[in-house]
Amino acid sequence: DERRIDMVDANGVLTVALQALVRRIAALEAEVAALRSLRSREGSEGDG
Repeated sequence: DERRIDMVDANGVLTVALQALVRRIAALEAEVAALRSLRSREGSEGDG
């Protein structure tokens, strides 16, 4: 039936989507770390 998605295909789609989310989370975590570092450096510049 052409209107049906096999479980193997559905699992493949879910796996690819999950991998994309993992990469996105890693990118966002790196961005947050960079922003925190920048904020920390800017805060310490005002102390001198």
